Amino acid sequence: TTERIHQQALLHSQLKEIASSLYGLDTNEEAVNQYRALTGDENVSIVPLREWKQEQTSLYALVLVGEVLEHIASPSEFITECAAVLKPGQELLITVPNYT
Repeated sequence: TTERIHQQALLHSQLKEIASSLYGLDTNEEAVNQYRALTGDENVSIVPLREWKQEQTSLYALVLVGEVLEHIASPSEFITECAAVLKPGQELLITVPNYT
């Protein structure tokens, strides 16, 4: 996390530059704490992957789930769970790593 912040390669930091509003949820407590310490940004929370709720995302037009699907035992079930916490009109964008 530290290296990616210094290299300006952290997706959350890049999104902050263009988003009118941004809030991050992550499962990695150490990474979130490093991010907060280095950036002063408190708009991030540590949340177990399957425990995020609608109130944590309801203010946003887009919910981005970046590069976690490959870590899920049942991706289709997870996508269904994600869709269940979205409000009408919200978009869900799920990305996965590209080996190329």
